[in-house]
Amino acid sequence: MNKAKPPRLLAFNPLVDFRLLAEPRRLSVWTGLKWFSRAWVIFTGNIGLWVGVGLLVLLFRMGLGYIPLIGGVVATILDFVCYAGASYIAYCQTTEKNTSIFDLFIAFRHSGYNFKIFLALCVVLFLISSALAFFLTIIMFASNINFDSLVFIGIAFGPPVLVFVLIAMAFWLAPILILFHDLKPLPALKMSFKACIANLLPLTVLGLVFGLTIWVLAIITTIASFMFGGLVVFGLGAILIPMMMICSYVAYRDIYTEN
Repeated sequence: MNKAKPPRLLAFNPLVDFRLLAEPRRLSVWTGLKWFSRAWVIFTGNIGLWVGVGLLVLLFRMGLGYIPLIGGVVATILDFVCYAGASYIAYCQTTEKNTSIFDLFIAFRHSGYNFKIFLALCVVLFLISSALAFFLTIIMFASNINFDSLVFIGIAFGPPVLVFVLIAMAFWLAPILILFHDLKPLPALKMSFKACIANLLPLTVLGLVFGLTIWVLAIITTIASFMFGGLVVFGLGAILIPMMMICSYVAYRDIYTEN
């Protein structure tokens, strides 16, 4: 007897032709390795385009970093727009559709009301987190606290880190789900969170692979920087940033769409 497939979600005005599952797949622990390797295949399949994506994101980040507050707001919007746009580029590349670096901003051209609400939510969270970080810093330095205490470090930074991880889980796949399937922000956030909970082990493996990759490349970068300076670090970011974006797209395909 064939097992029943998870129920499908009917999405309004979908950007892609994938059938979206209502519940996430639970994948094996080593799927994290497959996500990385498949992302690498996509990256090397059009390496010039992807390096361009990474450099563009880095330039945005560096330029906006010099503008207090407003720069952070604009950077938050562009981060999620580029994140979703990179997934669309990966979709076009893997389905043999024409694409270009301008598709990085497809959310500005295609997205409807739901993606705009999502971006507004991102800005609100950025402002709240910035305010909390500011006041927490003031409280810590205004208090006569021993900063060398491990207990203090755990109490002060443990809860914020936990909250950050939970928020990151909710936002991981949400931009892709909203752009591709025009889901409302709240259902998309819930689906992203459920995907993370169902696939904690593959995500952990993926994180370890990225950590090891960064560690190895950091050693190479340290050696090479003596000859080429900061350009090596810049080039490293141009590789890692699109790789992380592509990994999210590959994971979305495995977890929430029919193969």
